[in-house]
This record gives sequence, C-alpha cells and structure tokens, in this order.
Amino acid sequence: ASFFPLQEEKPARSEPRPKGRGRGRGGRFQRYSVYEPRAPRARPTHFVAVRLYSRMIRRHVEQMQNWFVAKDPLFSKCVVPIKKIHSSLLLTSIAEERRGDAQEACREAGREIRAFLGEQPMKLICSGIGSFNGNVLFARIRTEPHEMLQAIHDSLSRSFARHGFPVLDESAKSWLHEGEEPHAFKAHASFIKTSKALAHARDCEK
Repeated sequence: ASFFPLQEEKPARSEPRPKGRGRGRGGRFQRYSVYEPRAPRARPTHFVAVRLYSRMIRRHVEQMQNWFVAKDPLFSKCVVPIKKIHSSLLLTSIAEERRGDAQEACREAGREIRAFLGEQPMKLICSGIGSFNGNVLFARIRTEPHEMLQAIHDSLSRSFARHGFPVLDESAKSWLHEGEEPHAFKAHASFIKTSKALAHARDCEK
C-alpha cells in the first residue's frame, strides 16, 4: 500500500455567519445568540491505497466503463484510467514535514499485516457496483478470506493513530477519537467520476 495526496478543494467557510435580530411573537424583536467560532478541523490531504493490478479486475472494470460510454459518449470524459484504478484503505491528514513519519506508519502496518497473513494467500475480488450521490460509480471490493480487508484497514488505522495522524472513519464521515476502534470498513474502486468531466469542461472554457 502507498499514500497519495488528495486533489485540492476549495476550503470550506471557517465559521458560520452570526444570526442577527428577528421578529418574534407579538411583534417583539428577539435577539438570537451569536455562534462562537469553531476550532479549525483537520481536512483530509492524503489517502493510503492499494493499486489493483489484477488483469481480471481491470478487464471487468474496463468492460463496465465501455458499457456506460456506449450508452452516452459523455461518460468518456468521466472514466478513471485503468492504470490508476485503486482501492483506498485509509483517509488521513499529513503535513508536508511529516511525510517521513507517514511512510514509517505504512511500514509498521505492513509488517503487522504480513505477520497476520503468514503463508495464507489473499484474493481481491470485485463484486457488484454502487454509487456516491450519483456522482461516482464504483466497484465493490472484498477479500478472501473475508475478514482480511477489515484487518488490513484496522492495522493501518492503529499505526497512523500511534504516530499522531488523524484517521477519518468513512462510514461515519468523522475523525476517530483517541483510542476509538475503527468501524466496519467496505472497500471500493471508483471507475467513473463526473467531477472529471466538469474539470474537462472548465479547461475547455479557459
């Protein structure tokens, strides 16, 4: 597994707009409390992922991409290049000066995973497809034995947490608290993203 930087996104508003005065019952004005500024939250900057080199997986993913493109040629701008197909195992936030610590966290997790696997072989299998809000289409990924994928995710989460990196729980869309165990993990490999078509359209306009 390797870690990769996420694409830059527009930063969210740092604090909500304070509410002013509003008309209450009986024609009286009521003063609403002003929100206190929230402490800045970490934003995911990198993800740990495994590249999918299986010829069978790549062939099946490519067949699905071709099916969508045949239905609508606009999908040709949305496909993820086959050579970049991957399955994310962890989302985290890594400052530039701590890249070495992140690499060490990966190595530690790798040693733990290899010790856990021993001589037992592991298979990655694509099984079914799904979508995120209709904007991303993905293939569902599972392992044989089934529990291996969760064990790999948990090992990475614990290793990065030990090194002081925040770990994003994708199922709850929130950062894990100190000492909190990772939740159930479901892997996926995105193969069509409408954001790619939007980025292409913006480049054409320029």
